[in-house]
Amino acid sequence: MIKNFIFDIDGTLFNTRELTIESISHALQRIGHPSLTKDDWTYFYKFGIKALIKHRHIPSYKIWLAVYFFQNYKRKHLHNLQLFPSIDNTLETLHQRKKILGIISSNSQKIINQILINTQIDLFTFVHPAGFLGKVPALKKVLKKYHLNPMETVYVGDEIHDVIAAKSLDIHSAAVTWGFNSPEALASHHPDFLLNSPEEILKIQ
Repeated sequence: MIKNFIFDIDGTLFNTRELTIESISHALQRIGHPSLTKDDWTYFYKFGIKALIKHRHIPSYKIWLAVYFFQNYKRKHLHNLQLFPSIDNTLETLHQRKKILGIISSNSQKIINQILINTQIDLFTFVHPAGFLGKVPALKKVLKKYHLNPMETVYVGDEIHDVIAAKSLDIHSAAVTWGFNSPEALASHHPDFLLNSPEEILKIQ
């Protein structure tokens, strides 16, 4: 039985597509790199951000600076973020069922905290930024700190790397199709659950 639900934020709980596009475009401009084309965005939705970085030959020494500009721009424009429809009811229902809810996100702690303050959500046992080390170390840390059984835990995310991170730690993976990566791209990595609506999260047993 799944007792622990860990969520990504961008593209999973919140509709951040437009803000993400704006933030990436701003960051690329600041590091003097050409803006992404329509084909680039299609590549991103199909294969994920890491593949896109390699595809566009963005040097590693510029990535760290781009992340700084990305996070800074995003933090200043969080006031327009909206939850995906039905997500609030889904989280509340899970909470009422006595499930442990948590967040692991690539966003900084400041951005995560501000998002939750803006939307007045207070249902999560833990909120943890993945940081530059990625989601695998972050997931491993919360499993140990909160004594969570991997077989009773699911990580809910919208990108390929979310599925890969969960599988690497024998955590159940739930990929949502309303986020950044396409359903076909997500399905190709064989998540345990492929979800087409927030209500389907409640069917995870």
